[in-house]
Amino acid sequence: MLDKEQKKAYQREYMRQKRSNKKGLTSVRPKDKNVRPKELEYNDLMTHLVDPLKRCKLQAICDAFDGSPCGKKVTFGYHGANLDEVRQMLNLTAGVV
Repeated sequence: MLDKEQKKAYQREYMRQKRSNKKGLTSVRPKDKNVRPKELEYNDLMTHLVDPLKRCKLQAICDAFDGSPCGKKVTFGYHGANLDEVRQMLNLTAGVV
């Protein structure tokens, strides 16, 4: 049998290893230079405004809620622009696309 000091030393080492295993992994940056950083990615609304097919669908959704009191309550995405603001953005970018 192990004496008390050996048991304590064994328990301390066991807990030290267990705690070190719980530490999270550090984030590693990809070495590929073609990967776009997160802050430079376009949000979904910008993607929908420039894609002709998605833009057409977005226009149809805005037309369906035109004059409805729900137009200010329905948003594009989570905490996104409401449909009235989306309609304004569609009108502003109409000549570009």
